[in-house]
Amino acid sequence: MKKVLTASAAIVLCALIGIPPALATAMLQVNNGILTGATGVDVNGALYDVQFTGGTCNALFNNCDPGLFAFTNVADATAASNALLDQVLINTAAGAFDDIPNLTNGCTASNICDVMTPYAVYLSPNDGYIAQLVDAENLTGQLQDNVYLNEFRATLDSGPLSMYTYAVWAPQQTVPEPVTLALMGLGLVGLGVSRRKSKSHQ
Repeated sequence: MKKVLTASAAIVLCALIGIPPALATAMLQVNNGILTGATGVDVNGALYDVQFTGGTCNALFNNCDPGLFAFTNVADATAASNALLDQVLINTAAGAFDDIPNLTNGCTASNICDVMTPYAVYLSPNDGYIAQLVDAENLTGQLQDNVYLNEFRATLDSGPLSMYTYAVWAPQQTVPEPVTLALMGLGLVGLGVSRRKSKSHQ
C-alpha cells in the first residue's frame, strides 16, 4: 500500500513541477511521406524539437552564429545525433525512415543521409568560417548507422548536396498545460483509490 501512495504522489509531483513523463517518446513530423522533424526528442534527459532542412550554416544560423546553436560542445552534439538515430531516424508506420534515407527532408541520395548538428565555429585561413558538426549518418537498411565528426564552410549549401541536411534544434518549453492537468488528475485519482483501499482494510 505504501508503494501505491508513493507512485501516486510521484505522478502529482511531476505534474506540479512540469517534469515530462518518463515514457514520453518523440513525435515524428511527416509531410507527404517525408520526415521533416520531430518534437520531444530526449537528449540527455532534456526534450528538444528538431527540424530537418537544407541550406547553409550562414543562412540557417544568422551568419553561423554559435550563440544560436542548441548544443555548444562535441559531447552534447554527439548525444543529440545519437538521439536522432535512436528516436527519430527509425522505421514507423508513417515511413521506413531508417531503411530509406531519402525520406528525410533535405536528403535525396538513395543510400545515405547525414543529418548535421553544428556545435562550434572557427576561422580557417583558406576557407573562412568553418562550422564544426556532428553527423547522424543514416544509411540504407543493410548498413550500420553511425555518428561522426565533420565540418563545413559556413557558406557551403547542403541543399545541392544530396546526402546532407541540417538539424535545427530548439529546447522544448515546459509541458503543455493540458498534459500537466491530466497528470495531476491521474495522480489525484490514484491517491483517492489508495486511501479507499487503506480505509477498507482498517
